[in-house]
Amino acid sequence: MSYTISKLNNASYSHEEIEELRAVFDLAFASGTSISFDTEFNVSSHLQILAEPGFKCVVGPDNFDRVLSNLNRSQIVAGTLGGEVYLAKDEDGKIIGGIVWYGPGREQYDSEDQRKHALAPLMASVPDDVKAWFAGSVALMEEFKRKTFGDMTKTEWYLQRVGVHPDWQGKGVGTALIECGRQNTNGHAIALEAIEPANIGYYEHIGFKNKGHIDVQAPRGDFTVTGLLWQP
Repeated sequence: MSYTISKLNNASYSHEEIEELRAVFDLAFASGTSISFDTEFNVSSHLQILAEPGFKCVVGPDNFDRVLSNLNRSQIVAGTLGGEVYLAKDEDGKIIGGIVWYGPGREQYDSEDQRKHALAPLMASVPDDVKAWFAGSVALMEEFKRKTFGDMTKTEWYLQRVGVHPDWQGKGVGTALIECGRQNTNGHAIALEAIEPANIGYYEHIGFKNKGHIDVQAPRGDFTVTGLLWQP
């Protein structure tokens, strides 16, 4: 089974591509999907930044499945507008995985077009207390990033989201997506945030350094976010 990785053209992508990747992310991050690594530490579907245990603490288990698709679509659309999206496709051209990056000086939802086309639809789908929590948590997380990554917050790449179709997990697709991005950073560092201990261990295994953590109180539970940094 072979696959290829290519950058999504932000100027000519189709709505169908966005929805196909969104569907892959939905399956990759579905409620109850387990975290697993193969014997070579190939990454599975659950390496993400707003990790699903954390997202579930924010929106609650009753809202999780409904809002998950909106979160995935939001992050993909935002990536096409302000970042870079890479796709993994099988021999038939079917999308089997994807990754969303932001280059130095850019962040998710940092522009008006991202907020209009990506953030607003997501916020329209969540309960009012979740809207308030997101608004209040921005300053907290920005301060955590400054303390964790220092002045590098404006010069590093940021790995926002990565997911692989369950049928392709354990075959190195996630790792290949990460490595593809790492090879295109032009000497810049890469930062990310993770929640699951298995994810943190994986990133450390491929060269990321644990830079600290923050305990987060969410509307429907608490979780801990760990900041990790890779430097060339």
